[in-house]
Amino acid sequence: MLNRLRSFHADALAATADIDALVRNGRPDFAQLSSARLRLMAVSRNRLTFLESDVYPALLKDRDDPAVIALRDDARMRMSDAAGHIARWNTPEIERHWDEYVPAAARIRFQLRQRVQSEITVLYPLLDALDREQQARAA
Repeated sequence: MLNRLRSFHADALAATADIDALVRNGRPDFAQLSSARLRLMAVSRNRLTFLESDVYPALLKDRDDPAVIALRDDARMRMSDAAGHIARWNTPEIERHWDEYVPAAARIRFQLRQRVQSEITVLYPLLDALDREQQARAA
């Protein structure tokens, strides 16, 4: 599980870096920006699905860890923020209101980076211990 989550994190950070590069120098090719945004949405959705279906149940099966529960609950709340951002900022709106989009999107990408760091801090040690425990049982 840990390696899969690491892969999701690497993909999410790469997708945010791609968008950073596109918007850094002013108005980008909006088709490329749209493609990068779709990639980030897909990566984020897949990561959240994996967390909800595999990671949280595995880590909360035998005990209620407050840090894991807080991460899970925070992710659920942030999903509505992300959905609102996506609904508000379709490609025509981005083109029309570029100067407003840039800080709004930067804020979302910053929050995603913070979120990934929180997941790394809380989940990696727990998943590492779980992986080692499962390997010991299998041996």
